Amino acid sequence: MSKKPTSNIPQDNDGQLPRMTTRQTSAAATTAVPSEDIPSRMAHLEAQIQEVKDLLVTLTATQTRILSTLPSVCYQTQEQT
Repeated sequence: MSKKPTSNIPQDNDGQLPRMTTRQTSAAATTAVPSEDIPSRMAHLEAQIQEVKDLLVTLTATQTRILSTLPSVCYQTQEQT
């Protein structure tokens, strides 16, 4: 009797192993769950707002880098035709 090898790789929703992607973005929340009192909840919301701002800065910087490379690619394509 042979034993099937098991994998520690999580499967997708359809039961398949995850597929490789060319670009992967990871964003994880780092704030803790707030307690019930109002000042703690306010502090938690402020921390979440700061996280969103940080993610927007990262996204904007990434989009700017992508857009700055596009004109040179388009220009090379026009030269070749």
